[in-house]
Amino acid sequence: MKEKVSRSRIQDREERKSLCFDRKKRLAEMKETTKILRFGSMVLILGYDFIREVSQAPSDVWYTVKKFAF
Repeated sequence: MKEKVSRSRIQDREERKSLCFDRKKRLAEMKETTKILRFGSMVLILGYDFIREVSQAPSDVWYTVKKFAF
């Protein structure tokens, strides 16, 4: 009986280690994805939206502006 309990504890410990490893791996993947998605997307804004979207944006947000005429 004691051997079964011991074996069960060993299996539980190994399972916890495996889950912990998987969790750390997934968190690392999510952090990498966040780095990639950090730059956002390209959005078309018109002249009257420029002040709201760009000039009044938070200071930690960066923009690249391409001006063109229709």
